[in-house]
Amino acid sequence: QRSFEHMSLPSPPASKMFAPPDRPANQHWAEQGPPVLIGFDFDCTLTVRHFFKVFSWGYLSGNMRGHPHCTAFAEWCKKRKIGTRLTSQPYGMWQDNALGMALEGFVKANGQEAYKACIREIFFGGEARIAALASFLEELRNAGLKSGGGRPNDMAIVTAGRSATVLRALWAAPELAKFFPPPMVWDVSQCRHNVDGVMATKALILREISPHAKRIILVDDSLESDEPASWVLDSAGVEMFRGRLPYEASGLNRLNFGQLWTHAIGGGSPTTVWPSHELDGEDGEDEADEDDDDDEVIEDNEGGDGDIDPLKSDPEDSDGPPTPRGVRDLLKRQEAKSKAKGKAKASQDEPMEGVEDDADGDAGYNEIISDDDLEPDDESRPMP
Repeated sequence: QRSFEHMSLPSPPASKMFAPPDRPANQHWAEQGPPVLIGFDFDCTLTVRHFFKVFSWGYLSGNMRGHPHCTAFAEWCKKRKIGTRLTSQPYGMWQDNALGMALEGFVKANGQEAYKACIREIFFGGEARIAALASFLEELRNAGLKSGGGRPNDMAIVTAGRSATVLRALWAAPELAKFFPPPMVWDVSQCRHNVDGVMATKALILREISPHAKRIILVDDSLESDEPASWVLDSAGVEMFRGRLPYEASGLNRLNFGQLWTHAIGGGSPTTVWPSHELDGEDGEDEADEDDDDDEVIEDNEGGDGDIDPLKSDPEDSDGPPTPRGVRDLLKRQEAKSKAKGKAKASQDEPMEGVEDDADGDAGYNEIISDDDLEPDDESRPMP
């Protein structure tokens, strides 16, 4: 056995033993944080239609009446002879990711270019709106430099859907993706705090993203139906944008971007010129008419024997290809989970004797339910 006792290394000077590495010149940014962190919801805030619900409620099972926003998607597919139902289960780990499965299947069936065009036109509102939104986000970011803090404002996305699928949607619009790199895109499943409500969860995540931000603003169309507890907002130091942003409407547009600028920046005004959009109505409602009598049909993307009218046909009654077994299994699991949650919620909401229960029921999010329950006007279904 060899001995190394005779070998000794020189000890470093005491003053250097625990000296931290030299700090970069901008280290104070990390300590002080950005002037403002603006956190955006994705669906119907940055998008003009509900990305999650169209694909996971509609395309996954072929039910184009699963949500009102499916109508525009179905019409877009009609013009390009693209199927409106997932016809084969994509390979990969999609078993519990309904939206990921739907997107992967759409790309496999129709190609990346069709996917990009769909995301840009149907969900981001077209080239003019994408350009306006990118310009406005650039102005919001650079306003931090002009405020005297020496650092641009930060932006993030926190969704009730899936963060990876949001990144996949942003990939189709690189003009917007540059404002939201992967570290700034989160979903509510990634929160380590268990609180009641999606808005409250998002507020806490935003403070996790930027612990030292001087101000944090959450912009979300779901605020009107999910007011976060005041103690959560106080604890996280988060402000809610309470401008004109109706639930599941056209998101940021020419009618509300000035209000957001005033809330976040204060003085001055943005120079971005927003285009008019067909969805910018008085109520922010979609242009879809559920009673449309259009009788056009669309061939399935695999050229099956049966023609499908995506706006009228029931997926189970059509002659088109059947829903893949893996998708049916996912729908059944999610339906069972949804029903179990509903029973548990009902038992929790039973009022105690002598106590009046005036709280509204709160459905879970990120669920897929059966076609029988998917009626556009049914507000009791889960909504991310």
